Amino acid sequence: MERSGFNREFANPGDVPNINAETEGTAFILELTGILSQAAAIMDAGYKPTNKVIATLKAIKKEPSLILSGGVESEALAMVASNYQRDDEKPGTFRFDVDRSDDEPFPDSQLVSEAASVAIDKLPAMA
Repeated sequence: MERSGFNREFANPGDVPNINAETEGTAFILELTGILSQAAAIMDAGYKPTNKVIATLKAIKKEPSLILSGGVESEALAMVASNYQRDDEKPGTFRFDVDRSDDEPFPDSQLVSEAASVAIDKLPAMA
């Protein structure tokens, strides 16, 4: 937290945190958690060549129900989840719609496809 600047920005020694600082701190932690979760998913699965991940994302874009398959690379699934949006909220807010339990309803196919498309657009910049 020190390296991220969180303590410097949000620490309020001796004072009760105000609502604005608490809200901003929570938003920061949620964003950081999403980034770390995506990185952990990628590292856990091992390095996959970018072209393989892009091929999987293109397949998901074409057929969103592929996210139900246990064989989808965790890198691709994490990227779809981190770009998934139900509405105008920040991408990834409802990432658990994509990376979900078997007993939960399937997310909107069009939204999954759009998230895969956004992930594809981001990958070349990351490569």
